[in-house]
Amino acid sequence: MPNGQRAVLGGSLLVLLVGASRLGPWAVAWSARERNSAASAVGEVAAEEASIRRLSWTRDSLVARRVRLAAMDSTIPDGETPVLAAASLAELVSRAAEAAHAQLENIELLSDSSTTSMFVAIRVKASLTGDVSAVTRFLSRVETGPVLLDVHEVALDAAAGQPQQPGSSLLRVGILVEGLARNGLRRTERR
Repeated sequence: MPNGQRAVLGGSLLVLLVGASRLGPWAVAWSARERNSAASAVGEVAAEEASIRRLSWTRDSLVARRVRLAAMDSTIPDGETPVLAAASLAELVSRAAEAAHAQLENIELLSDSSTTSMFVAIRVKASLTGDVSAVTRFLSRVETGPVLLDVHEVALDAAAGQPQQPGSSLLRVGILVEGLARNGLRRTERR
């Protein structure tokens, strides 16, 4: 091989070595990026496979929660808005007083119609008059009825007047009954 060819071959080899030395770190970085990307993809696939394996359990859980929600829905006073639900609560209190043979004197509806939460507390403040057994029956009907209610406050006063029967006296009772209602205003805001 003549010297000229050797020089060209040697120069070409030198250029190739210099190029390879510069290409080496890039190739190593590219290879590391590709390995990281592949590891990430394998992790995502594993997470998706686990999610698919849990899908039947998630569906069963969702069905069970919907059944419980439907059962609980009947324990919430009816009403499209918190005010209407409070009116429904007042009707329940009125019926409980009538069934217990207690005289309902006044009733006040309390609700927060400005809240944006899913459920809103509704309250009825009322006063009624009756003998001890009527008041006891009333409180029992309110707290053990089909609608979930809580008697928050009870204030008892001996009513003025004559006892109805010997050994029996009238009581004047101030109560605050609370329940939960769905916030229909929130549903209309989301539309």
